Amino acid sequence: MGDAVNDALLKVKEKALAQDKITANDSFLNRVPFISIVCIYPDGTAQEDIHGFITKLPVHDDIEIVMVGNVQSDENKAYLDWREGRITNAFHEITEFEFDTCRNVAKSIARGEWIVSLDLDEVLLIGGQKLVDSLKLVPPNVDSLRVTNVSLKTTTAGGIPEAFAGHAIRIFRNVDYIEWQGRCHEVVSHTVARTAQSHILIQHSGYLCSGEDLLRKLERNLLLLCKEVLEPRNDQTRQTALKYICMTGRDLAPAFT
Repeated sequence: MGDAVNDALLKVKEKALAQDKITANDSFLNRVPFISIVCIYPDGTAQEDIHGFITKLPVHDDIEIVMVGNVQSDENKAYLDWREGRITNAFHEITEFEFDTCRNVAKSIARGEWIVSLDLDEVLLIGGQKLVDSLKLVPPNVDSLRVTNVSLKTTTAGGIPEAFAGHAIRIFRNVDYIEWQGRCHEVVSHTVARTAQSHILIQHSGYLCSGEDLLRKLERNLLLLCKEVLEPRNDQTRQTALKYICMTGRDLAPAFT
């Protein structure tokens, strides 16, 4: 099975390299983009969560999946290897799970011309062929796309989930000058990137988890936000962290002393 996986990955890599040799005289409308859907997962991620995420991803010959985690379990590696070339899995050992670090590792090993960044609790609401067709039509002078992210959360009465939408850059070209910044609530740095709005939707269900799971997630994020204030990547990430900390309404003086 290992040889089959390596052969499949080699074919994917060769295809991506071949696409890079397309001459400037070729119309961008005739070019089929190779796409990398990238996802990161922290320590303690359940195997069934990874399985559920992968089975909902769009399938297409021109789409690869890149999974990066800071802890690699034997069960997860066995499952990801079994997917026969659709997935590149990387174990990135760090002392603390930081979102931008892991996402940039995923970007660095991705072979695609385009990066589509998702979380384990997100679903891309577009099929494989439609995704390829959509990115095929993006003009060459556009480097990144804003998508609509629809988040679901449980109502206090426990009834039908509420939905609220936001917009963020989640799809961008795999170029050196675009990267993720911020340990938590990270953003795409795009100081020289040209951005356009996309019709593509992403559904986020991370707020539909149990109360205990949600509390653990919020506590983890709060610690990362505090660290971002004390040791910011830059002024923008520090301001973003302060904004989210203020939204908690908690007295965090002990965390900064």
